[in-house]
Amino acid sequence: MKAKGLFHTGITVSDLDRTATFLKEWFGMEEVERKSFGDKPNATWDNPVTGIKQTWTDVCFLRLGEVTVEILEYPSPPGQPNCRTGPNDVGNAHLAFFVDDLDAYHERLTAEGYRFAGPIRYNVDENGKRRAAIFFWDHDGISYELVYREAGGP
Repeated sequence: MKAKGLFHTGITVSDLDRTATFLKEWFGMEEVERKSFGDKPNATWDNPVTGIKQTWTDVCFLRLGEVTVEILEYPSPPGQPNCRTGPNDVGNAHLAFFVDDLDAYHERLTAEGYRFAGPIRYNVDENGKRRAAIFFWDHDGISYELVYREAGGP
């Protein structure tokens, strides 16, 4: 048995609009669908999609090329804290983007207060092409990876 294909990957965020705007403005993702599930703001039932008790869900699907990302916001009921995982916790995911100018992204994101895992460290692959990757975190602590491959490299 095998799956027919990958439908999407999903990440949970604290502010759907803020994250959707970030992904559209910085990486050129296109919003393809947005919907809500539940009776806001006084949800007293179990979420029909996730089964999480007393929540509603706002969902936005974004696409870049063949890749679709689903971002979800689960506003907590009063008195309930939002769940968070650290960037190295089991189950954590990150989004990775190929970029043409890693230094420019690093400079602009740093100037806007985003935190990077460390400096960019370029290396050379077996074909003599420069390559590098670096992680940073957004306003929710979600990790992103920026990947650079010199033209002609894999």
